[in-house]
Amino acid sequence: MDLLPELGYPEYADGKWPKRAGWTTNTISHNTVVVNRRAQDNSWVGRCRLFASIAGVSVIEVGCAEVYAETSDYRRTLAVIDVSDAASYLVDVFRVTGGDDHVLSLHSGDGTVSTQGLDLDVQDGGSYAGRDVAFGLHYDGEPDGRYRGSGFSYLRNVESQSRPAPGWCVDWELADTWGARIGDTPVHMRYHGLSPAGDVSLACGEPPNNKPGNPKQFRYLLQRNQGENLRSLYVGVVEPYSGEQRELASVERLAIAAERAAAVRVTTMQGRVDTVVSSDDNDDLLDLGDGMSVAARFLWLGRQADGTTQICIVGGTHLRLPEGELVLAQARYTGAIRDFAREEAGATWLDVEGNLPAAGLLPGSQLRVLGDSPRDACYVIEAAGSTGSGRMRLDLGDTTLVRGFVDPQNYDAGVLYDVAVGDGFEILSVARCCVSTTGCEVLHANVDLEWRRQQG
Repeated sequence: MDLLPELGYPEYADGKWPKRAGWTTNTISHNTVVVNRRAQDNSWVGRCRLFASIAGVSVIEVGCAEVYAETSDYRRTLAVIDVSDAASYLVDVFRVTGGDDHVLSLHSGDGTVSTQGLDLDVQDGGSYAGRDVAFGLHYDGEPDGRYRGSGFSYLRNVESQSRPAPGWCVDWELADTWGARIGDTPVHMRYHGLSPAGDVSLACGEPPNNKPGNPKQFRYLLQRNQGENLRSLYVGVVEPYSGEQRELASVERLAIAAERAAAVRVTTMQGRVDTVVSSDDNDDLLDLGDGMSVAARFLWLGRQADGTTQICIVGGTHLRLPEGELVLAQARYTGAIRDFAREEAGATWLDVEGNLPAAGLLPGSQLRVLGDSPRDACYVIEAAGSTGSGRMRLDLGDTTLVRGFVDPQNYDAGVLYDVAVGDGFEILSVARCCVSTTGCEVLHANVDLEWRRQQG
């Protein structure tokens, strides 16, 4: 079952149908953030800042400040943490800087919605745009395909609360709209709201209603912040589960002394206590309480009932636990591109110089090129070896560095590339370990590390 569905194809794919630009393709109808009460600008590129996927945990961070000229930061970090072979939860951290109005919109599928920790007041008529703004009214733009306004009037049946205390939940018990459920047990999606917000609202939005089988409406969750020179850090946990058997016993946000970092503590029903951290600074040592601290871009720490501790640390240098300290040689590797594969077919490689580790540690790592390509230039290293001239050749596998033609009307003019000689690059360190009474077992690492057991 699709727990975070898109709305689907619009009723009419032309430039005149008001609802297409006003709602179906507008930013507010998607699971993302609306800035300054208007739709995003067009952009085809999101830039990957961080990625790792290793036994039990996956994390990605993507940013695109270009979608809003008002923003200097528009970036989302998503981490999927496995609870078992059949269940996972999602940690969602969305950073937005700039503008004066931010709305995080989120919805699940058709079903019954309930809340905990919220005391919502029913709005008397109107829409999310206001009591006096009728449903579907293009009050802030053209009533056709030129519309680039908020789309707020396409949300109705509004309930709101000002400044609720973080820690509330919204739970969707989903209808089996498309006959995709296995068995008869109801499926839920629960969202744990962990950030302060100026107001939190629920409202109804319609998927295209001329498509056979489509539900009549979805219930949207809207978290809104307003103010000059606004900075929002939206933190939430998405918990899918079946029937009454919840996967998570408790979810809380930790108070840490870093403005742009977030830390979440999750206790599973099996008794594992997880700590998940997302930070912009790999040097800042964050105190996580209970004798734990970390300096890293990302951390997942799973402390199990049997005394073992599972660790995944990305872009980090230190992790301190009551039983010892994990020290990584460095948070990232950097250098410059000295040559690259220019053919349109065949092997794709980069020759690089820099402070790189032994070649055997690099396969599986993500390399991010810090050049000026308009596209996202991130690649997975499949193999690495010395060229014999102080450089290392990185095999990027089945991909291409070709971006397009210099002149589409004249093929002889040559091609453009996503990389250039002299471009810098970055490879974040990644380590996956298990700490027990017998020591630290390294399950995967692209960096030299040392486990120092606590004495006494």
